[in-house]
Amino acid sequence: MATATSYIAIASLWFEFATIIALLGFVIAISLKERQDRTKIKRFSVPLKAVTSCVIGFCLMTAAGWIYQKNIHLDKQIFLADQNKGFNPVEDDRLRGNVSFQRALREGYRYITMAPPERTLQYDDYLWVQYLTEVAQQQLRNNPANTIIMEYLLLASDFQNIERPEKDFKALKNLILSEWSYAASILLETAPHRSELLIPYLTYAVSPQAPQSEKEWAEIILSDLYQHDTTNPIALWFIGQMELANNENEKRITAIENMLKAL
Repeated sequence: MATATSYIAIASLWFEFATIIALLGFVIAISLKERQDRTKIKRFSVPLKAVTSCVIGFCLMTAAGWIYQKNIHLDKQIFLADQNKGFNPVEDDRLRGNVSFQRALREGYRYITMAPPERTLQYDDYLWVQYLTEVAQQQLRNNPANTIIMEYLLLASDFQNIERPEKDFKALKNLILSEWSYAASILLETAPHRSELLIPYLTYAVSPQAPQSEKEWAEIILSDLYQHDTTNPIALWFIGQMELANNENEKRITAIENMLKAL
């Protein structure tokens, strides 16, 4: 019983704890036994434990196979081996919070963004991340989850801040940044208290080299953020930055005051 209790205490710190509650309940149930009639219990305990181990092992193998089939399109080698290399939607694996796709996306794009300049990346590396990006964009439009929104913001931020010599990099970067503003705008709907993730996008959007369309997106996002929390330092700082470009002195003074409040 002490072992089972200790295991539960440790497992409860795991983010996938909810998916193994039933299994833990079963483990506790077979761990509890009355002290009387120990001879009779001992007679049946060995075969019971053997059968229980087989059942648990079979259930875990079945679950692993189910998860793999649900996410078979997240296998890079299988994707690249496909002659058509067509787009295949990836379903949210529900209980696991779509963590399989999030992990594949992160590993895929960081292989590019963290690659040293002297390493030459191959076309397949870009093709793989392009596919994952298109899946992420589809999920953003259809059924955005916090995990995908946050991961996409990190993805776009990484690509904005680097350059690569390969010709495929520019095309992939344009594809990723095309949905950056949309991902930033829907973050406030699902995770308004994670506004720090908007800093890379807003820094880019209010910069002089950003197109006018991005500045308009930034105004909308900052307006929503300010309405949600009038003391939000990120909203105050970037609203102040945008108002500094105004020709009216009063608005410039207000902009500086807002930026000081943000500090």
